[in-house]
Amino acid sequence: MLSKYNFYKEEESRIIIYNSISDNIQTINNEDFNNIIENEAQINSEQFDLLFNNDMLILDDLDDARKFQYRLNKFVFSQELRITVLVTTNCNFTCSYCYQDYEIQYIDDEFEHSFLLFIKRNIKNYKNLSISWFGGEPLIVSKRLLNLSNQISKICKEAGVSYMGNLTSNGFNLTEKLFFQLVNSGIKFFQVTIDGNKEDHDSLRKLKNGKGSYERIINNLKQISYNPSKAFFRIGIRNNVYRNNVHKSFFEEFKIHFENDRRFSYFQYPIKDWGGEKINAIKNELLSDDEILIDNTNSFMNRSFSERTCYAVRQQGFSITPDLKVYKCHHFTGKAVINQKGMSKVNFVGKIDLEGNLKQNEKTVSDWNSLVIPNECDECPYLVNCILDNCPLIALEKNEECKVREQSKIDTRFNKFIQMEKQ
Repeated sequence: MLSKYNFYKEEESRIIIYNSISDNIQTINNEDFNNIIENEAQINSEQFDLLFNNDMLILDDLDDARKFQYRLNKFVFSQELRITVLVTTNCNFTCSYCYQDYEIQYIDDEFEHSFLLFIKRNIKNYKNLSISWFGGEPLIVSKRLLNLSNQISKICKEAGVSYMGNLTSNGFNLTEKLFFQLVNSGIKFFQVTIDGNKEDHDSLRKLKNGKGSYERIINNLKQISYNPSKAFFRIGIRNNVYRNNVHKSFFEEFKIHFENDRRFSYFQYPIKDWGGEKINAIKNELLSDDEILIDNTNSFMNRSFSERTCYAVRQQGFSITPDLKVYKCHHFTGKAVINQKGMSKVNFVGKIDLEGNLKQNEKTVSDWNSLVIPNECDECPYLVNCILDNCPLIALEKNEECKVREQSKIDTRFNKFIQMEKQ
C-alpha cells in the first residue's frame, strides 16, 4: 500500500511523489498511479521495486510510524561520536549579522591534554568519530587545531576507528599550504562563506580593521583548485543571502572559477536570526525557508538522517568549548539554558575533567535524546519532516502552524525538482 508519508503533485499526465522518510522524489504516469491505488499487482516489478525501495510503497502489515521510529532510534543511538569543537570564540571578522557574543577564549595546553585523553579513553566504544572544527574563526589557532587533528587521526588509526573532520571557516586564512596540511590531518570537508558579490560581501563581512575580505578569500580558493594534488577533499561555498542580495549572488563567478572542479560545490543559504542585536539591521530582509535558492549539490532531496537531523539529538553528539564545558547546541554555546520561539531547554550538559572524563547530567542529555511522539502527532503525515528537518526546540509543536510550515517546505521541494528537470 502507499505510504502515509507520501505527498503528491499532479502535473500534466504524471504524478510527482515525494516521500519524507527517504527524502526521495519519483514520477509516475497517471495510469500506473491509478493501477497502484486499485491493485498494486498491476504495476510492473521494476516500478514496484523503485517505489518500494524509496519507502513510497510499504508492506500491508508494516506501520509507517513504527518504521520511522525504528530508523530514528538507530540514528540517535548509533556508534558514531559526533563532536563540534569551538577552538576559539574569537574572530578576525566583524560580520554585520553575527549572533556570537562570547567571552574570548582559545584552546590551550590544558584543553589539548584533556580532550586527547577523552578521545583515547572512549574511542574504542565507537565505529566512527566525526569532528566539526568551529569558532569564532577556527584558523586563528590553526597550529593548535592542526596538531590536535593530527594526533586524533593517529589515535583513531591505532584503534581501527574512522576519523572524519570538517571545518567551517571564513576562508581568509585558508592558504593553499595550510589547506593541504589540514586535509592530510584528516579534515576532508570544508565550508567557506561568501556573501554575494564583492560589493555586498565586503559590506557584510569586513575584517576588524574595516577592510574587505572578498579578494583574498577568492584567491585562496583558486590556488587550492589549481593545486594538482590528488588528495580527496570537498569544499562547499556557502552563499549567505537575504532579500536584498539574493539575486546578486556569487554563483556566476563560482561557475567561472570552479564549475569544472567537482571538488567544489555551491549553495545559497538564508541568513538566520540566531539572536543578538546586529541582526536587527536586516531583520525585515530575512528570507523564509521556502524560498527557492540556488544549490548545485541538489541537496534538497535524498538526504540521509544524518544530513537532515541536528547532531544535538544524538546520544553521542555535543559541542565543546575551550574551557572544556560541554553543550548540546553549538549555536547557543555559552548559554546554560536556551529560550527560543517560546521553548526552553537546558543546553549545558557537563564538562570534561583533567583526566579526560566526561561528567554529564544524564537527565539533561536524555531530554534531548528521548523523543516521545505525542498521540496527536502519531497519525500526522508531516511527522517525519517535523522531527528531521527542524531545530529540536521547535519539533513537534503540536499546532496547525507546523502543518502549514511543513507543507510550504514540501511545495518548495516539488518546485525545485521541476526547476531542476528543466535545466
